[in-house]
Amino acid sequence: MLTHGSILVSLLWLVEQIPTPPPPVKRQRGRQEFYSDKLFVKALIVMIIRRLALIGFRGLLRRVAQ
Repeated sequence: MLTHGSILVSLLWLVEQIPTPPPPVKRQRGRQEFYSDKLFVKALIVMIIRRLALIGFRGLLRRVAQ
């Protein structure tokens, strides 16, 4: 499982390195009005890696074959 963690951490680090424009200077109180694209990409990567870890290698080959 550690190898999956290191791959996951590496992928999330790569996503973090993507350049983005700076956030707006003035921010109001309360929850954020929007979330960054990086956050959505990170969540997608985590969900995909977790799903692949659950189905295993044979399940991955079946999914690719579909």
